[in-house]
Amino acid sequence: ALQNLCTSYLPPVRAYIRSKGYREEDARDLSQEFFTTLLEKDWLRAADQTRGKFRTFLLTSLNHFLSNQRMRQRAQKRGGGIPDLPIDDAERVAQPSSTLESEFDRKWALTVLECALDRLWREHESNGALERFDVLKSCLTPSEPGATYREIAERLDISEGAAKVACHRLKKAYGAAIRAEIAETISENGDADEELKYLMNALSATGKP
Repeated sequence: ALQNLCTSYLPPVRAYIRSKGYREEDARDLSQEFFTTLLEKDWLRAADQTRGKFRTFLLTSLNHFLSNQRMRQRAQKRGGGIPDLPIDDAERVAQPSSTLESEFDRKWALTVLECALDRLWREHESNGALERFDVLKSCLTPSEPGATYREIAERLDISEGAAKVACHRLKKAYGAAIRAEIAETISENGDADEELKYLMNALSATGKP
C-alpha cells in the first residue's frame, strides 16, 4: 500500500526536484532513488500518523534526501565520503522556500484530483460503465469547455433532466473519491475537508491547473 501511495505521488516529487535546478533526467533518477531509499531504509516509520500529513512528511524527507545528495557530491569532489544523515535529523535540514513549497502543494493537489479521477474510472470499469463515464466526465471540469446537458443526453440517449441528475451524482462521487484519496495521506483523526480546502487554495493561489 505504501509503495502504491509513493508511486501515485511521484509527479509532485519529480516536479519539486526540477524546481531545485536539476535537469529532467537527473530529477527522474533522483525521484526513483528517493522513493527507493524511503522504502529500503524504512524512513516511513517516522511517518507517525498522529503527527501530521503524509504530504508534509514527504516534503521534509525529500529535502533531507536532497541535502544528503549535495553533501555526498561535495565530499566526493574533495576525495572523501560522507555517511547519510539519519532521518531523525530531517528537521534540521533547510526548509524549502515558500514559492517552491507552494508549487509542490499545487502539484500534490493536481495529483490528488488525478488519482480520484482514476479511482472513478476503475469503479466504472468494474461496473461495465466506462462508455457512460467517458461521456459524463466532462461535467467534472467546469473550468474547461465540455459537453452541454443536451449533448450528454443525446450521446447517452436519455432526457436532458436525466443527464443533469447523472452529472450531479458523478460530481458527488468525485467528491467522495477525492476525500478517499486524501484520507490515505492524513492522520487517522485528520480532517479531510480541511486538507481539501487547503489543496484547493493551493491550486487557486498559483493559477489554474
